[in-house]
Amino acid sequence: MKRYIIPGDFRSNASLGAKAEKILLTQELKELALKATKAMNYEVAGVDIIKHKKKLYVLEINSAPQWQKFKEVTGVNPAEAIIAYAIKKYHKNRR
Repeated sequence: MKRYIIPGDFRSNASLGAKAEKILLTQELKELALKATKAMNYEVAGVDIIKHKKKLYVLEINSAPQWQKFKEVTGVNPAEAIIAYAIKKYHKNRR
């Protein structure tokens, strides 16, 4: 999702009331987020990325992101996706 800076502030935290909207995830964004998550040795993370002068930068990698606004904006329930991922990994590792 894309977040917007809170008027009169520098932050864009959805939990603080920043506007957020659903976006299509480009392959470039997906690859950067996965690379950042892997660099921190996380399996699940929230990755804050900014685009400046046509270049993407990772600002922050959250190991325990706040998912409520993400769920509201995208319609995706992160808890369900994480549980499905864990079950799939469990079955894969049992082989």
